[in-house]
Amino acid sequence: MTAADTPGESAWIPVVDGVAMRSLVEGEGTALILYRIDPEVHLEPHSHAFPEYGTVVYGRGKLTVDGHPRTVQESDSYYIPSNLRHGLEIDPKGGPMVILHVAVSLPRSSPSFHQMIERTRAVAKRTPPRTARVTPPATD
Repeated sequence: MTAADTPGESAWIPVVDGVAMRSLVEGEGTALILYRIDPEVHLEPHSHAFPEYGTVVYGRGKLTVDGHPRTVQESDSYYIPSNLRHGLEIDPKGGPMVILHVAVSLPRSSPSFHQMIERTRAVAKRTPPRTARVTPPATD
């Protein structure tokens, strides 16, 4: 099963191979989004001008915020302040990871769900088997 193949769900949108997003609700500068990330995918370190909040629904991985790694797993929540570099590596032993993600912005600069898809495409990379990772992109 891949990120876009969750049974019974037609609202999952494939972002890149191995990553799918589902918008639950959005409005007035806030979006509640489900991410489903396959184990061979990682989100490269990046930053942006809005904070993030989230809860791991299932799966396990290493969330690194401002150079500080932290293991996250089912029911763990996190907060990432604006402009701090952060990235995520999924633990392949834990299977795919699903995250309930809250994206918050000022209404003027609020990213739409489709803008969130584009931002995710920019940082989601498949981990090559037993090789070096792709060089991180420049800071947003």
